[in-house]
Amino acid sequence: MNLSFCFPDSYVIADIETSGLNPSSDNILEIAIANVTDRRIKSIESFIINPHYPRDDYSVPPVITELTGIDSDMVRNGVSPETALSRYAVIASNSSVYFHNGIRFDIPFITAEASRHSAPLPVNTTYLDSAALFKAYRLDRIDEITYYPDFESFATEILNTRVRGLKYNLAHCCECLSIDIANHIPLHRAESDVKATHAVIEELRALLASD
Repeated sequence: MNLSFCFPDSYVIADIETSGLNPSSDNILEIAIANVTDRRIKSIESFIINPHYPRDDYSVPPVITELTGIDSDMVRNGVSPETALSRYAVIASNSSVYFHNGIRFDIPFITAEASRHSAPLPVNTTYLDSAALFKAYRLDRIDEITYYPDFESFATEILNTRVRGLKYNLAHCCECLSIDIANHIPLHRAESDVKATHAVIEELRALLASD
């Protein structure tokens, strides 16, 4: 695999916000999906999700509301998980799909939520991860990508490498890459995060990949 594989001109970006960190017991509360064509965002779809749909009794943990701004009233008026995940599956199928730290977080959550609600998953999808690319860049290990048969194995190795003091959360990536996140605030909302992730991807492309 070579580095150019990681930077297609057209791709999808997705991001989720959740009620916690455990895919087995927590829920997806929001998902946003961006279509990128010729390196520019052409459209974004976002959904607030009610995990208890059609009931309106779901309570968002206060710590999550404090972090994301997503509260119980918003979620109780949200769409069903099946509706949101079905739309994600349509957009993400037959595409390269970027997440930021999705290999370890978003993708396991989406897989678990889809299983719980018998929702479809994307088909013929190539997953990419801007957090893994940023971390590899900071570790000066980006050239190692050629040693791996696929991106997921490379990303897993990089993300599982513990380095004291090395941050790769989305806000830190933006700061390190001199990306003005004022246009993407508030972070920790799915639509804002896909916009910020797009900026990170394109900045990494400029740094790492030649046309």
